[in-house]
Amino acid sequence: PAFAQEGFATYYTKESCQKEGTSGVYTANGEVFNERILTCARPNRKDIGKFFAVYSPLTGRQIVVRCNDLGPGKKSQAKGNIIDLTPAGFFALGWRLSAGKINVNVQQVTE
Repeated sequence: PAFAQEGFATYYTKESCQKEGTSGVYTANGEVFNERILTCARPNRKDIGKFFAVYSPLTGRQIVVRCNDLGPGKKSQAKGNIIDLTPAGFFALGWRLSAGKINVNVQQVTE
């Protein structure tokens, strides 16, 4: 499939959010943050509530995640990071957290 955006994905956890100075407990839309579900953070507030297909060209796996949070930050975006996934999303794409960041293609899913 043709994807709209190519770049990197990283993962984020409750602990990493707390280290950055955010609560790590609640997402930008007010949900309780859950590392075990397929959700993501995107830099634009208008993406909250939308679904995105995330494809890993190296593993050949694709997942669909719902955006419920804001991120990655501007410094990370400048380095090519286009989406932050929960650990569940990282694992579902066939990666271990030790990879840190992975190449992905991301496209909004339209219903």
